[in-house]
Amino acid sequence: MLRKANAVTTLTSRKTAREHLATLLDAITDLTVYDHEPKDFGGLSPVVTVHGAGSRTEFPDHAREFHRFWLTWYWRRDDPALTEDYMDDLAQDVRQKLLDNTEAAGYWQDLEFDEEFSEAAYLILDGVQYRSERMRVTVFSVCDNGGIPG
Repeated sequence: MLRKANAVTTLTSRKTAREHLATLLDAITDLTVYDHEPKDFGGLSPVVTVHGAGSRTEFPDHAREFHRFWLTWYWRRDDPALTEDYMDDLAQDVRQKLLDNTEAAGYWQDLEFDEEFSEAAYLILDGVQYRSERMRVTVFSVCDNGGIPG
């Protein structure tokens, strides 16, 4: 049974955290970022999507929440020989941006990379072949407990 931490506890918004992740990644040069997974990219490349992968809430003494997200980056395979180099560079840029923002005031107190390896794939969107890679990250937030320190 879920125990209530405090009558005035305000849970955190996974939507707000997802949108902030997208905003952080949008600072990477020449990258199109979506805070959702669109049906197609209109031929754009490179692209990163951020979408929710679940939440977990704990109430030991105050509400703590963990929001998990999938980050997926895509690159058109116009030049298959260079695509892997582009993907490797983009993966490094994404991971570095996240590492530089493991704390984001007002959004989360900690960001963790999933312990599993990122996953690579190839797909065709609107007749265009893309190379993709995805990874999971989890953000940790302490909820507002009506003035009770988190």
